[in-house]
Amino acid sequence: MLEENIKNMTHDENIKFNNDLNLNFKSHRSQHQAGSEILRRGGIVADATVAAHNVTEACSYGIGGDCFVLYYNNQTKRISFLNGSNRNPKSFTLDIFR
Repeated sequence: MLEENIKNMTHDENIKFNNDLNLNFKSHRSQHQAGSEILRRGGIVADATVAAHNVTEACSYGIGGDCFVLYYNNQTKRISFLNGSNRNPKSFTLDIFR
């Protein structure tokens, strides 16, 4: 039932189900490829998500872009939210991020 409800969503072209019914929201085909490669190399899902979005849509998700993250840590059973949508101060330089 859940799968059918999600498939009927407005943006169903951006949702892909695999055999385990895991969801993969993607706006660019190479996001899936980048994320899968990170997982194959031993990265965790958070690593794969950051890499996939930052590499394929750097203008949206990179430095200067917005960042909204809802993260569930299965080990601690805690949910964290990050809102990175504010402007950076003038004093921030690329050196700070290196």
